Parts: sequence; structure tokens; C-alpha cells
Amino acid sequence: MEQISTTYLIIILAAAAFVIWICGVKLSKVTDYIDKKYNLGDAFGGLIILSIVTNLPEIAIIISGAIRHDLSLASGNILGGIAVQTVVLVILDFYCGKKSKPLSTLASSKQTLFEGILVITILSITIIGSQLKNEPMILHASPSELLILITWVSGLLIINNVNKKIKNPIQKPIENFENPEKLTPVSASIWLFIAASATLFCGVLMEQSSSIIAHRIHIDGVIFGATILALLTSLPELSTGIASIKFKDYQLATGDIFGGNAFLPVLFLLASLISGENILAKCTKTDVYLTAIGILLTAIYIIGLIVKSSKKIGGVGIDSLVVLILYTLSILGLMLI
Repeated sequence: MEQISTTYLIIILAAAAFVIWICGVKLSKVTDYIDKKYNLGDAFGGLIILSIVTNLPEIAIIISGAIRHDLSLASGNILGGIAVQTVVLVILDFYCGKKSKPLSTLASSKQTLFEGILVITILSITIIGSQLKNEPMILHASPSELLILITWVSGLLIINNVNKKIKNPIQKPIENFENPEKLTPVSASIWLFIAASATLFCGVLMEQSSSIIAHRIHIDGVIFGATILALLTSLPELSTGIASIKFKDYQLATGDIFGGNAFLPVLFLLASLISGENILAKCTKTDVYLTAIGILLTAIYIIGLIVKSSKKIGGVGIDSLVVLILYTLSILGLMLI
């Protein structure tokens, strides 16, 4: 792609983002069907299926970067993407409607609260691991990266257990859910494979085109990955979230965001296994800054889940308004690092 002009690279980047958006809408419908068909529960389905499938662009980016041993853009995309995806909740909150309660109130449950706590826990381990520059490598992985994976899996098991014990008042029988495409288990599996494959392929295109564009316009890879690329790779979460809101499936929408944010740091382990380097230890000050922002924004939404306020300002809950303001200031803060 080095021979392609910058103009055409931007067109490729935009086209890939558009396909990812379309696939995200389809993935939301398919996942919602699978969720209800097999009684997985909204929070569990959001954490397991959507959190991984909708992060296929990030997976493609981290694999491509690890193979080329160039992970500045990828690490910025992972950690910056967590903050961006949290801000997606602001958009979803506004999409709920001015007359509705804030999204955090509509989605408030023990499951959602545990999801937010899991995100903060994993991001805290990420910061700790980034400061341990001389960790011994175990089969091309650092103990901190392995701990992130163990924490993520343990968190999923805890949330699944909580979900089984608590009757979800929002959950409805599958026959009451809109299924205009008349999905069946077979067709849902086929669509899941097609949409996931297209998302993965477009993720590779986005990584390659973004890396070249960032180099040509002289933007630091971490910053480009944390802003423009993170925004584009968050399109699946936005499209699936909007579709979930239409279904009034608020826990699936928040579960996708929190679940994806908890999953993203696991990709550092994948990068280390591929590259043979301790990727987490190579995190820069900007990476740590972005991780801290992710913790802060998630903590604000956790407060919203607990308080359950019915008040909205400018069409969004108070927590969403605070998140939007802090995120804007944090982006400006990148210039000071």
C-alpha cells in the first residue's frame, strides 16, 4: 500500500470504516437473537460475543503491528480505544431520547456494575505491568499480561454466575423480540461468520492505511491510534449499541462497551506471543495517560449505575455530560505530554 496516494488511502480507510459500521449493525441483531435463543443473558452475551467480535478491527491491528514489530499505533489504539468506546455511551445515552431516563439508570444492575469494576481492575493491572520493565518472560509473555488474561476470564465467570442468580427484569422472551429477518440458528451462525470475517479484513486495511497516513502527515503513532484510529475502530460498538437501544436492550448495549474495554488489554498478551517481546513494558507515558483516562471515565459511569439518577441535561445523564467534558479535556491534555 506504500505506492498508493494519500487521497486513495483515506478513501480506503473511510470505506473500511463504513463496512465495519454495517457489519456492526448485523452483528447486533445476530447476537441479540443468539442471546435470547440460548438464554445466555444480556450481560453475558455482550461480554463474550460482542466484546470480542466487535473488537476484531483491534485484533487485526495488533496482529499486523506485532508481525511488523511496530506497535506504537496499535498500543495507542487499544488504550485510547477504551476511552473512546466509553464516550460511545454518551452517544447511546442521547439516543435513548430526552424523555427517557439516562442510559446508566436504564442499564443499572449488578451485572453491569460488575462489568465496570472488571474494566477498572484490568486497566489498573495494565498500568502496574507497564511500570515493570524487567519482568521475566514466560513463554513469550510477561506475568502481568498473563494476570490480565486470568483476571478477564475470572471476571467473566463471576459475572455469568451473578447473571444466573439474578432474574433480569429487562429480559424478555425471544418470541416478543423483533426478528424481521426471521433468523434461525443456522442463518445466525452464517451471518456471524460473514460479518466477523468482513470486520477482521477491514481492520487489516484500516491498520495498514492508517500507519502510512500517520507517517506521511507526521503524527505520532500513539496519538493517531488513540484518536482517529480509535474513533474508527469504535464504529462496531456504536452501531451495535444503537441497534440494541432500538430493541430497548440497554444491558446488551452497556455490556458490549464495558465488555470490549475489559477485553482490549488482553490483546497485549497476543502481541507479545507473536512478537516475542514484552509489549506491555514498552508502553509510553502517553499509553499510561490514556489508561488512566479510561479508568476515570469508567468510574464516573459506575457512580451513575449506583446513583440511578433520572435527571438529564442536554439530552444526556449527568454522568454522560461529565464524561464528555473530561474526555475533551483529556484529548487537549495529550498536547502537554
